Amino acid sequence: MEEDREDPADLLEASIPTRWEVFVDGASNKYGSGLGIVFTIPKGMKIIHSFRLEFKATNNATEYEVVIHALRIIVEMRLHDVRLTSDSQLAIRKITGKYAIHDPILQKYWELSQFYIDQIPNTKFRHICRKDNRHSNILSYITSQLTDPSVEGIRVVRLLTPSIPEVPEIRIDVEVNTTDRYQEGYWRKPIYLYLETGKLPRGRPEINKVKSKSVAYELRDGILYRKSYLGPLLRCLSKDEGQSILNELHYGAVGNHSSGRSLSARAKTMGYIWSYMNDDAKRMAQACEECQRYGKKIHAPSVTLNSVVSPWPFAKWGIDIVGPLHVGSGQRKYLIVATDYFTKWVDAAPLKHIRDKDVFRFIWEHIICRFGVPTAIVSDNGKQLQEENIDFLFNTYNIRKSKATPIYPQSRNYKQNNRRQFEEKIGCGVR
Repeated sequence: MEEDREDPADLLEASIPTRWEVFVDGASNKYGSGLGIVFTIPKGMKIIHSFRLEFKATNNATEYEVVIHALRIIVEMRLHDVRLTSDSQLAIRKITGKYAIHDPILQKYWELSQFYIDQIPNTKFRHICRKDNRHSNILSYITSQLTDPSVEGIRVVRLLTPSIPEVPEIRIDVEVNTTDRYQEGYWRKPIYLYLETGKLPRGRPEINKVKSKSVAYELRDGILYRKSYLGPLLRCLSKDEGQSILNELHYGAVGNHSSGRSLSARAKTMGYIWSYMNDDAKRMAQACEECQRYGKKIHAPSVTLNSVVSPWPFAKWGIDIVGPLHVGSGQRKYLIVATDYFTKWVDAAPLKHIRDKDVFRFIWEHIICRFGVPTAIVSDNGKQLQEENIDFLFNTYNIRKSKATPIYPQSRNYKQNNRRQFEEKIGCGVR
């Protein structure tokens, strides 16, 4: 077919004697938005139309605007055989029905384009690369750059409004039936009756409770509102009304599948409040299948971390053994690393073996003889620290032996970080 063949070298040359070729392109940047339309008549002459948008438009809306204005001009010129070419694959395939449309604004653009297409006897659409659509592309870009009124030489039509009416802002409002506004058991009823008629419930505790609560509420036009700190009045709703608000905020057209706390905060921002709204929002977020399937995974710990505190320098050390590494001088292939919890001072020594007497010698020479007797030494409870020599050393100097298992990895951060740094510096990989 002709539509599937390779694009000619000069796309502005008409391929069929009776067909009008139309090339369109839209450009949007920080200076504004512009449209470029180039008509090529069967005899080879060119008709150029240039538009500048005086309203804010996205890149997709700009591509739709240029197609709509091109179709409008085609209908006004009463052309019968036209091929419209654009470098926007999204706009062309959505207009032809190959792509689905979910955005309500783009849906209105599609309906308007179909209105114009039905008035043209023979219309074809084609998508090409941006480099091949250079004439209309340059024209639309120049139009979007025209911010200086002194620039002359290009006749530009300024468009003040979009082709489709703007979508009104969606506002959620709840209608309250005055006949059963406050039924029995509603949390608002005692406060409402007290503010409206001064009626109080029976019993001294209930009277004090209603009076203390009513200070934070206000009655306007028969509707109960709660005062907020530096914010608007919050309209008090029932549980069913609050559920409808949460459904609209979570699943509706303006919903973004917020989490429980964020969802309740959005409801308060919009000016609504009811009892147990945080629990209702949390249950809705937990019951949403999309939120559970595609939501972000929270890696924060479920409990508060316990800080590892060292009272003074070199009082608490963490010891770890690295290896086996690549064999070095003296057949040394292990590394023992000690880190002070207070100063983050690191001391290390290479080892040929990792026996208990090697660990004993390291603790004696590198910790006790250099920095004094520590109060505690933290390790991963390895076999080397469970032998008699180590127990004798710890009991002699009254050193407390602490362990950090993988169940509590927060106390092993210093040792593991230093271990990785040593491996990177010495260029040895653990086997």
